[in-house]
Amino acid sequence: MLTAEQRFLVTSQLHAGRTVPQIHVDHPDVCALATLYRFAKDFSAGVGEQPKKRQQRPWKKIYPNMAATVVRRLTLAKTVHSIRSVARDIGTSHTAIQKLLKKKGVKCYKLRKRNLIPKAQQQKRKSCSVSFKKR
Repeated sequence: MLTAEQRFLVTSQLHAGRTVPQIHVDHPDVCALATLYRFAKDFSAGVGEQPKKRQQRPWKKIYPNMAATVVRRLTLAKTVHSIRSVARDIGTSHTAIQKLLKKKGVKCYKLRKRNLIPKAQQQKRKSCSVSFKKR
């Protein structure tokens, strides 16, 4: 993609009646030859190269009262709510909810439960691991 200055330079050269190889010889650092040919083809068709617009996804603002509701549901509520269910109720994405919780200082991940191992099993496991290390 050409910058505004490069586009202006190439269009002024094409208006002056120069050919693509002549422009490329005089200004080799502007862009590649294939890009110049594509730009010249569009120029002759009457279409100038426009910078591509970035796709913007619709963004929904989370207002303070909505933020308070989210934090309350995920931390203080008696019924268990997930981030995705709260996001579905409010109408935003779950990543927006995660960012909000991170901003508020709330941990936004679930603790994973580990199986509790009795002391005797821990000692056996430790002795086995030591014996494996010796091998």
